[in-house]
Amino acid sequence: MSKNDPFIDYLIQMERTASFSCCRRYRYCLWRVWDMGLPSILFFGLNPSTADEQVDDATTRKCIGYAGRWGFGQLCIVNLFAAVARDPRTLREMDDPIGPQNDVWLQLACRKHKVTLAAWGNGGEYLDRSSEVLRFTRPLYCIGKTLRGNPIHPLYQRASLNLVPLT
Repeated sequence: MSKNDPFIDYLIQMERTASFSCCRRYRYCLWRVWDMGLPSILFFGLNPSTADEQVDDATTRKCIGYAGRWGFGQLCIVNLFAAVARDPRTLREMDDPIGPQNDVWLQLACRKHKVTLAAWGNGGEYLDRSSEVLRFTRPLYCIGKTLRGNPIHPLYQRASLNLVPLT
């Protein structure tokens, strides 16, 4: 165990779960829990990449870092589009990038969380998806906005950013 950073100890023992469609083409929800005694934050991204029940991808690790610094002990990640894709541009080539059960999962996750961070970038404009799901939750926070006014994606942002109201 780490003698210098107790957060590292939590990460080593972190509970990792995820909900996928039977075909695993759609990931509806991803959970990470490192301290059950602290509240949970909901991250609302564009689409899932490679994170699953066992593995964290770079975006998930970045979200865990933000959540831990902000005083949360758990996070849930949902997405505007549930289709698993390393490159979000491929969503435009898919018949159903949203996923057959995604809106149900989004509504449940939004009801369960008091703090929701929007992080879908400009990709949320595709199929007007970001406007469509804004009805599920208020208030929304972000860590900054794109030039077009959309909530920025966290991956390449400074670790020191804080929550700010989106609207």
